[in-house]
Amino acid sequence: MKTKIKHQVSVITTLFLMTSLPGSAIADTNIPLEPTVMVSEMTIVGIDDAIAARAGNRVKIGDGYKILINGTTGVEIARVTWKGAKKQKGVSPMGLVTGNCGTSYLYLQNLGSGRYQFSTGFDLSTGYAIDFDWYVSVTAQWTYPNTGSYNFQWSDHGPLWPTQHWTSGWRSDLTEAPSGTTHVGRVTSGRAYRTDGAICYSGYPTASVQVY
Repeated sequence: MKTKIKHQVSVITTLFLMTSLPGSAIADTNIPLEPTVMVSEMTIVGIDDAIAARAGNRVKIGDGYKILINGTTGVEIARVTWKGAKKQKGVSPMGLVTGNCGTSYLYLQNLGSGRYQFSTGFDLSTGYAIDFDWYVSVTAQWTYPNTGSYNFQWSDHGPLWPTQHWTSGWRSDLTEAPSGTTHVGRVTSGRAYRTDGAICYSGYPTASVQVY
């Protein structure tokens, strides 16, 4: 099983030191607690030869494409531009895809007292995932009362029992940013590996929220 990784990096350049004063925090009744959410379409960006072979499917190269074919019916499942093919204008290797995999999402929510939480995942519309890798960042920048930045990186990996749905559940952290700073969460990379050999990419669902 792949190893789950979680690490946090924060860099703050202080211009002058300011001590928080009692009573400066916003009252709990004024803190917005509704999460913001962004949903993105997932698309097929690659084909895993080994998974396709285990499923009894075939993979062939032709006309600059890598094509996934159902080993029983001979019907094409998906195709992607082949990274070994000669580049053509407007075509990127492992880029344009046939079909739609489903959707990915990111929720970002202010919890108050300098804390926030996020939840991310995917819902496949076709096929079943048996593996995945997923990366999320939450960042913030500010210039007052000092200049600084906050950068939280989180990742998770499979394998999975065959499923169309996966969620990280809620993950929380305590920010170092001043109260009221806008934080931006983003799925920086996310892949779901389907049982037929197709690799679905998350897109870049991005959400922002002020953390108090």
